[in-house]
Amino acid sequence: MTPKEKKILGYTAGGLLALTSIILLTRNKTEKGNYSEPTGNGSVNAPTFNANTVMNKLLDAMKTTGTDEQAIFKALTNVNQTQFGQVVKAFGIRQYNATFGNQINYFPVYQLPYVNLKGWLRNELSDENYSTLQKKYPNYL
Repeated sequence: MTPKEKKILGYTAGGLLALTSIILLTRNKTEKGNYSEPTGNGSVNAPTFNANTVMNKLLDAMKTTGTDEQAIFKALTNVNQTQFGQVVKAFGIRQYNATFGNQINYFPVYQLPYVNLKGWLRNELSDENYSTLQKKYPNYL
């Protein structure tokens, strides 16, 4: 190979490397760092849905006195109607102190009633926020 051919080969390889770098750096990224699909139908490496993970996030947002409503909405952001049904099933029924909005039993003589996710959300969220979730999940709330 002549020195001129080596020089052309070097420039070509450098150009391809630069072009590849530009393409990779300018791709749209989702919040989790996955590259978005060009059709807008989701991300290429979307994490699989796990009802127990969502359920635990909801429980964490509601289980003590005071509710983190933003955490509830964040946990449900990408949850569709069918998936929410799985979350409801995973939540089941849990003891709930409706007076204080938590799971603490201040009177151990009496057992706390068991309440499903719908009951927890109804008591924990403002009327406006509960109504928003009702519109998103009409089959379950």
